[in-house]
Amino acid sequence: LRADMLIQQDSFRKQLENFVGCIKGEDLPVITATDSLESVKVIEAAYKSMAMNKWVEVEADERSEVSEQQLAASG
Repeated sequence: LRADMLIQQDSFRKQLENFVGCIKGEDLPVITATDSLESVKVIEAAYKSMAMNKWVEVEADERSEVSEQQLAASG
């Protein structure tokens, strides 16, 4: 296997191990709710940009930081 494929496989394995650890209650998620929301915003902006055939800005949302703080406090 090529080195880049090995790195991808290792990254995927680590993500799965973290996910299983979270389900078992033994670990905290490496990827936060804020990370996930920000990723969705970027993807939505990409689709919008493609549909409009021009650059669009990724929408900022101040609530993301508050949501992350609330999640940390409740966990």
